[in-house]
Amino acid sequence: MEPLKLAAYVIQYCINRGKPISNLQLQKILYFIQLQSIRRTGNLIMPKAIFEAWRFGPVIPEVYSVYCLFGAYPIESVIANTAQSDMIFTNTNYIDQVIDECLRREPWELVALSHRANGAWEKANNVGWRTIIRNEDIIAEAQNFNLLEN
Repeated sequence: MEPLKLAAYVIQYCINRGKPISNLQLQKILYFIQLQSIRRTGNLIMPKAIFEAWRFGPVIPEVYSVYCLFGAYPIESVIANTAQSDMIFTNTNYIDQVIDECLRREPWELVALSHRANGAWEKANNVGWRTIIRNEDIIAEAQNFNLLEN
């Protein structure tokens, strides 16, 4: 799945529940969905996504740049050219579960969870800011972390 398509789904899901999210929250949700996908299916749901280690956790720059116009405020609408009507997910109820769990938590708690010791963000951040987080490290982290059980 393309990162912008999944981001559009997440944003619309949150808006539909009356809980619009910030770009910071969006980035954490996308990262935790990626981890949960590995746990549930053994595969990356967004194999083409490039996460970078930014100050407040993993970020997909492509998604960030589209939604940065909202600043730190809630994203009130999906950017038209990223939306995909009739998005159908099969065997992916964990996506909604991850979103719901993230909506229950404070944004800074999500940041702290994405900064786990020995996690993929920490490994990349130790190299330098905006370092690409290797998929191998994301896969390894997924084996030891389950947002839905923390």
